[in-house]
Amino acid sequence: MSETPIHPEFSVRGCSSFGGGAEDGAAWLHRIGWCSLLLHTAFEMRSIVLTSADPSLPAVLHLVNSFAEGGTERQAVQLVNALHATGKWNVSVATLNAGGPLLDKLTENVRDGLLEYRLRSFASWHAWQQALRFAARLKRDRVCILHAHGFYPNVFGMIAGTLAGVPIRIASKKESTKLRSTSRARLERFVCSLATRVVANCNAVRIEMLAAGWSAKKIEVIYNAINPDRVAHNAEHDAVNHDVDHQHDGQWHERNRVVVMLANFVHEAKDHDTMLHAARRVATHAPDVRFILAGDGPLRSKVEARAREMHLHRRVTFPGHCSNVGALLARATVCVLASRLEGFPNVILEYMAAERPVVATDAGGVREAVLDGTTGLIVAPGNPQALGDALIALLNDPARAQMMGRAGRARALANFSVSRQVDDVTRLYKTALEPLSAMRW
Repeated sequence: MSETPIHPEFSVRGCSSFGGGAEDGAAWLHRIGWCSLLLHTAFEMRSIVLTSADPSLPAVLHLVNSFAEGGTERQAVQLVNALHATGKWNVSVATLNAGGPLLDKLTENVRDGLLEYRLRSFASWHAWQQALRFAARLKRDRVCILHAHGFYPNVFGMIAGTLAGVPIRIASKKESTKLRSTSRARLERFVCSLATRVVANCNAVRIEMLAAGWSAKKIEVIYNAINPDRVAHNAEHDAVNHDVDHQHDGQWHERNRVVVMLANFVHEAKDHDTMLHAARRVATHAPDVRFILAGDGPLRSKVEARAREMHLHRRVTFPGHCSNVGALLARATVCVLASRLEGFPNVILEYMAAERPVVATDAGGVREAVLDGTTGLIVAPGNPQALGDALIALLNDPARAQMMGRAGRARALANFSVSRQVDDVTRLYKTALEPLSAMRW
């Protein structure tokens, strides 16, 4: 990415994207002693002059895995931009991989100072070198708050932040603890013991964390936020509809009722199979209904093949990654989440902000967003009959569906706005900094 404004001294050219399993990470931590690492850190930092770009503001650095189109990455970029806009913080960003379309969404002033720390693997001396360089940079810039977003940034950031003596180290847990292998879960819990705070994005995730042995006093619940501009209807609506119709040789019409499901094809936990069985049930009661399963990932071809086996290929389309979510949701009559496991699904907030009624499985923090019977319907996970029947109920009662859609949008804007999230994060930062108020940053 020749146009990416990266500081080259913190980038390793030609390296692959961040990799290495948790088993490698555990071996990495055990093979190299903390004493040795601290000695190297002291050597790296001994001549650093402590300066800050703007010493009048607390320096806050956000660490992200990449700028790929993912829920965690989108939330992080949205938060960084909003915090920067307040003028209360000296905000900067570091990443483990500067690639991805969300980079262009980052505020220009922040993007200009972006730092990249690519890693070949957890299980290498190079990883320690990068951690030392990052720690040195944190120390040099007098970063007082390090905020990591996601599993890999948690591991890398909490270790480097501890070595640098960053006083406030914030990790994030935004997914079900059951999505990680036992070894990865243990590694993440270990490195997050170095954090001063851990942000969970809903109470359901917090409850899972407590059951897994995380420290209750460190966990703060701050919900994801939705910017309504993300789902705004625009002129590309007709183009998106044309693309969908074209895939079905013109057999889709404006009069067709449409069920939309936005979900990646990366994790089996999204449960596309249950969605397909529900679609078949709906088709027997409402033959005009069509289904759009948008998203991409390695499981997509498998799900498409399954749809053909179930003779649903003329009713279900797979448009892949959708860059214009607003246009797609404008086509929807009802929107669906069929997951078995979730954290706090961003897609639910997108559905609600787009004024669409929701049918969702009772997974993760769904009940903290969707009011069953008011903004949508909630059914048990892994139950295609219940999912199908809930869809049929809303498809056959458009007045109720529209009322739920309006109620959902009002709830999303009132309870999950970006401004509210910024207020919550600002409160967290200030509370964490209070014991350090006597120190000058």
